[in-house]
Amino acid sequence: MIAQFYDAQTEQSWDLLILERVIDDLQKHDDNLDMQSNVSARVLSYLVKQGVQEKGVGQRFLVGPVNFCTLMPMRAVPFKVVCLLGLNDADYPRTVQPIGFDLVQYSRRQKGDRSRKFDDRYLFLEALLSAREHLYLSYIGRSCFNNEPQMPSILVSELMEYVDRSFCYSDPKLKPSEHLLQQASLQPFNARNYDEHNALQSFNPIWLVEDSEVELTPATALEVVSDQEIDITQFMFTVLNPQKAFYTQTLGLRLHEQALIDKDEEPFILDTLERYFYLDELLECQLRGDTVNLKQMVQRGNLPQAAVGEIQLAKMQQRVQPMVEQLHPHLQQHKEPVEVRLKLGEQVLLGWLDKLYDDKQIFYRSASIKAKDKVKGFLMHCIAQCTQHPVYTHIYGLDERVSFAPIEEAIARQYLTDWLGFYQQCLSQPMPFFVSTAYELIATGDINKAAAKFNGGQYIGFGESEDPYVALNFSNLDEVIEQLQAISDHLLSDIIELAQEQRYADA
Repeated sequence: MIAQFYDAQTEQSWDLLILERVIDDLQKHDDNLDMQSNVSARVLSYLVKQGVQEKGVGQRFLVGPVNFCTLMPMRAVPFKVVCLLGLNDADYPRTVQPIGFDLVQYSRRQKGDRSRKFDDRYLFLEALLSAREHLYLSYIGRSCFNNEPQMPSILVSELMEYVDRSFCYSDPKLKPSEHLLQQASLQPFNARNYDEHNALQSFNPIWLVEDSEVELTPATALEVVSDQEIDITQFMFTVLNPQKAFYTQTLGLRLHEQALIDKDEEPFILDTLERYFYLDELLECQLRGDTVNLKQMVQRGNLPQAAVGEIQLAKMQQRVQPMVEQLHPHLQQHKEPVEVRLKLGEQVLLGWLDKLYDDKQIFYRSASIKAKDKVKGFLMHCIAQCTQHPVYTHIYGLDERVSFAPIEEAIARQYLTDWLGFYQQCLSQPMPFFVSTAYELIATGDINKAAAKFNGGQYIGFGESEDPYVALNFSNLDEVIEQLQAISDHLLSDIIELAQEQRYADA
């Protein structure tokens, strides 16, 4: 109707914006279910007229029964009720960011110079004197993140201390300020808001929750029929990340990952991820026999400038040198990739063996070998045994090598069948299996060390419980420790027994 009766390009375009804002406000009331029954046309007409007649914020002071304004001088007009909002410690008195070209701030202060701090103290006093019947002071009393107490503005604290010094009860232990302070709940649906004895009782029926017990039905596994042909890459991803695989592949749910924010600061030391990228680049260059352009790597801006960056780069070259000496003799006779089409029961694994060198299968990464690397290497080792390639499998890291000797094809098939059954379970429900935690639990038998891998910490790094997909179902390891123990014994015990670990350099 607005587009039909009004031209948006005319001089009345400002009025049309006000009218559209009024319509948006009515739509918000409807979306929030503020109207529980049909609204008459007379009420709607009144709301539209009232919204159109309202002027800008700068022209609404002393217009209407309720006035909203900022604290400004010469506004100490008496009111029955005065409400001051946002009196937080860091917000009031207000702070003014200095302007770069303002040299007044560097001059010596003299009597009569204006101070924003003292101005706000005076405005606060004016607001107190303007209140005739009621005075309402509001601030955020607790953190919305960890519920820690927050301090109010220093002016509010001084006012409360003045009240305690000026007034008293018959019992000297009671403080008047404690009876003046009221704490409101964070959420509007809190049950305390609907308590008749609460001074801040709410009468909004929208957030009223009936006081009845909710019967929780136990979660049951979904009936998921997996494809008969399974890609090896998908198989590895699912068994190594069972929670993420269930939500992304079965339910199609993707959570927002933590985004890396570029640090606006001069680098003095590389973080773990950037250090891994540099180590990987140096490793690949030395394995190919290429000359490393150290000057170009320093000029990228990630390393510290001048000699400090060159020293760190030289240390990283020395760090990968033992790994290069171990790997280089074994990477000379690279075989052509072998196609894999392995039938296990009703499923078929499809993929390629592309890490074959002579009679060995070699994986390497420029970092310490993780539990996921060992499990993935073992599964690829079993696949190679079942494709007429009884090879040794070696996994190289910066500080150690993990090897698996050839095994019989029947045993390898049984291992893969067990992991394939676990793959089916991962697609039907979130499985309580966390690779690093489970490997530590079986290898050491120490629940505390396994819990450290799960929870993470300052000296351990990122814990598996911090994964957003894991946190959806598993936040406490003690609740699923028995299930984790059973699954880990079944899947990881033989891997730990067959893995031959050998250290060749200090970490």
